[in-house]
Amino acid sequence: MEQAHASAEKLLTLVCHGWSRAWEAREGSYAGFLNDVERTWKAAERENKATIARGDAAPRIGDEIRCALVRSSINSLAANVSLELLVELVKEKVWTFSQGLAYARQIPTPFIRARALMHLATGFTLTEDLREATFNETIEAARYIDDIRQRAEVVTTLAPHLAEGVRTNALHELLGAAGQLKDRWKSTAVLTIVAPHLPKKDRNIILHEALGSVRYLEPRNVD
Repeated sequence: MEQAHASAEKLLTLVCHGWSRAWEAREGSYAGFLNDVERTWKAAERENKATIARGDAAPRIGDEIRCALVRSSINSLAANVSLELLVELVKEKVWTFSQGLAYARQIPTPFIRARALMHLATGFTLTEDLREATFNETIEAARYIDDIRQRAEVVTTLAPHLAEGVRTNALHELLGAAGQLKDRWKSTAVLTIVAPHLPKKDRNIILHEALGSVRYLEPRNVD
């Protein structure tokens, strides 16, 4: 349909319960269905932009909203599958690795999504290309974790498995984010978490920096 330049109206026939069940029956996940929803969404968006450019009202706003709601609904299903359950389903071969990966990608919370991807990347025998790709997805997911200590937890746990260049870049990205924090407590905590994973020369520099920060920390009340 896409290659035939089908209209958004025709593509919308795929955004339905029956098509989602068909994809689930074929793949064991909703990854293929979500791809079709994305295709439909883009087609509706293109038609809206073209119509607006002509000075008319966008006719497919409702369809874009429908696609957004459908995607959100599917993603919420992934949120209901715990990290532990996801890993066990793959481990016991109830799900294939591809199914587990598809569900992990749909988890809406970045911290949990990154941890799920990390467990899949490090807990199973994979081809080098697939492992590297999953590592990269994990690092990308970690970038969206708001809590920098949680982000540091994911990256440093993954660090021993990464190639030297990738590991160095990921760790220095963390240090850069820590340096921009106004909260010295959090900044110092991140420096302390990251330091053991750095080369000795860099490690000593970061530890001295953390020690210097400690001298200026205000005492915190412990409830």
